[in-house]
Amino acid sequence: MALLLYAAPRGQVAFPASAAQLNVRRPNPTTVAVHTLLRHTTSLGILLVPALAWNLALTEHLPPAFARAVFWSGIPTWLAITENASRTLVLALPFFMPLEVATPMQRRGLAVFAVGTLVYFASWLPLI
Repeated sequence: MALLLYAAPRGQVAFPASAAQLNVRRPNPTTVAVHTLLRHTTSLGILLVPALAWNLALTEHLPPAFARAVFWSGIPTWLAITENASRTLVLALPFFMPLEVATPMQRRGLAVFAVGTLVYFASWLPLI
């Protein structure tokens, strides 16, 4: 294996010492902030919004057995706190994952997710 060495022409620096010598532009902070917001609006979390809205809209129509006071009455406090913290983490994680639907496999996955979401919506109807 040969070792390749780069010799800069006389009077030039072999490796530029600053970003100006590299012609590197620094990103505009406003552009970075907008890009970050747009990236998070196209995250997997956006797929959860319809189900969360459905839950919020129909929770008050559930039978009394599913009311917070009845449902959580026999559960120890430490377990309820752990469960709620885990639920919050699991629901927040998709908002940090990018949503890409470029390949046929990703499109099939989105279709399966859509069917599953419709089944989830339908599962509420007998409870109301």
